[in-house]
Amino acid sequence: MSLSRLSDESTRQRSRSGCLTCRYRRVKCDETKPICRKCKGKGRECSWLQQARISYAEGPTAARDVTHTSCPSSSPDLDIPLVKAEERAWMMADSAFLEPYFPSVDHRLVMRHYLLHSVHTTLAYENPNRFWNPWVDLVVPLALHSRPCSRRMTLAREALRAGLLVVGAIHLRYRQDPMDDHGAMRLFNETKRTILKAAHAFSEEPGTVLDDACEMVLASFVLLITAGVLSPSDEFHDLSPLIAAFLGDVGGLGALLDKCPKDRFSLSRFLAEQLVVRDVYGSLNRPGSSPLLLTQEHIPRFMEAGGWSRNDDEWESFDRMFGETPPPSTRALDRTVALKLSPGFSRDMILLAWRYCTLSTRLSEANELLESLHKVNFVDHAPLHARTQVGNLCYRYTLRILLLSNIFHAPPSDPRIVEAVEAVVELAQEVLASSPKISWLMWPVRTAILHLPPDDPRAASVVSLAEEFA
Repeated sequence: MSLSRLSDESTRQRSRSGCLTCRYRRVKCDETKPICRKCKGKGRECSWLQQARISYAEGPTAARDVTHTSCPSSSPDLDIPLVKAEERAWMMADSAFLEPYFPSVDHRLVMRHYLLHSVHTTLAYENPNRFWNPWVDLVVPLALHSRPCSRRMTLAREALRAGLLVVGAIHLRYRQDPMDDHGAMRLFNETKRTILKAAHAFSEEPGTVLDDACEMVLASFVLLITAGVLSPSDEFHDLSPLIAAFLGDVGGLGALLDKCPKDRFSLSRFLAEQLVVRDVYGSLNRPGSSPLLLTQEHIPRFMEAGGWSRNDDEWESFDRMFGETPPPSTRALDRTVALKLSPGFSRDMILLAWRYCTLSTRLSEANELLESLHKVNFVDHAPLHARTQVGNLCYRYTLRILLLSNIFHAPPSDPRIVEAVEAVVELAQEVLASSPKISWLMWPVRTAILHLPPDDPRAASVVSLAEEFA
């Protein structure tokens, strides 16, 4: 058969107006909707371009507003995304693309730095084999609109852009000069005024309900907390009452959970998770107080929302700014902590519990802990503030303690465990001497207490140290 004949047949087989699946496979489509015969016969997903078509009658701005803002793994029935997830941040960082939304040159430079570098520091872990970042997929596209809109939407979008810029600006400053605390504080305070202005304007409106504009203000609050943790400011602890008041005016956490679709990852679910986690951390820094957002009536629904995820990446409940708190380590510690807190505890009980564990379970936990150690050792912790560095070191030593004790059954007198415990205690004492108590060191200090030898003379002092961080 000649090459020209093959070319003619392949040309006739292509479908220009059929479903996306047939067009991608370059086969003839009978254009039967909603599922064509070829896709139905082969059991393939049949998607059509009409749902993702761009209306050029509205001008070039409308084309920019079309973004794929759902996680593909959570919703298999969605159309094929127009842009690959790993390329979206790189393409949005182009100066020509950012110019309509950020007219200032400095703003475009900072936004480019945020998209290419800072955005990776706001997640606890990014899977190197599967790019997924809700800040890029869900939050940033909301700031990239330039069409005329209502005053509420304008204020919300200004607040969101200010939040994105302050995280990128503080991160960039610390990369250039780790000692530039004064500049970071000024950026934080200026952005705080902008976001509070938008929140107060919303609260003054009668009958305000939770809509897209309110979600943008909530996202800007999360970004402001992130910037506060990166900077030397402790004012981010005071933001929880303000966020709780604003969310209460628009329906509370229940309204945010009601808006969450169960079949795909959404901005509502991401904001609910991020706000609740920060609210819990903030309550630890307010003596005698409880979380303001996560009340008793909302706890069951919030925990249920965690089960909607189809992979572990979607329920990202710990962020790098508080140090690494890997869930695998916490799961490996649960059995030991439960035994140590129970009456009649003895080390023989721990060994007995581990003896009844299957080999596959122990190997799985060992691999998870090794992966966590690898992550802490090789992930580039870009924020260079001393507080962040101390947190990373403490969590690294804590993981080492858990690996040696729970997986390899090393006794508390093992020199490697003793060295790691001493390192955690020394780092915690340094932090306590130079700055206010920091709640996220409670987990390393608690782990150090549980792995002290029974007759260690430092036990009383370490327990008192834990009380300082509690």
